Amino acid sequence: LVVDGVLLEDLSLSTATLEVPHGLGRRYRGYLVADLSADARVYRDTSSTSDSSQFLPLKASGTVTAKVWVF
Repeated sequence: LVVDGVLLEDLSLSTATLEVPHGLGRRYRGYLVADLSADARVYRDTSSTSDSSQFLPLKASGTVTAKVWVF
């Protein structure tokens, strides 16, 4: 369910992968970008090998501060 999630705020994203700890206690099912400080594309780094039950690997097309709802 989308409502069973957490809002991650003030994420400093760039073209480098940020392994974001989501704290859900399970694998995430998806995410929604809730707010951006600039025009940028935010996406999951599919080449990351991080544990999806703990981290969401995010990248952006440029430097941006984001709020992301993870569920």
